[in-house]
Amino acid sequence: MMSALTGREVSALDLLTVSERVYTLQRLFNLREGMSGKDDAIPRRAISVPALGKYAGEEACATRDYEGMLREYYTARGWNVDTGVPTKETLQRLGLGDL
Repeated sequence: MMSALTGREVSALDLLTVSERVYTLQRLFNLREGMSGKDDAIPRRAISVPALGKYAGEEACATRDYEGMLREYYTARGWNVDTGVPTKETLQRLGLGDL
């Protein structure tokens, strides 16, 4: 559909790369504005055993290793595993090397 809309050949991989570039730019903007990896925390209630609803009291629904999951996410994004800052290699690969 994008190829038909734009008149340019656009592959699924191209779209994924554009999406990754946008997400990384958002991250860089937030870092510039003072946010850090410490701000990547989610509310405790979102990772605890549900108190209400169909899964109330289900221990299997609790997140056990949020920090480990966050490090895995940073690795998948190509960001520094400790700080959440995009690595130079990731920025180069996405054509954002001078940012």
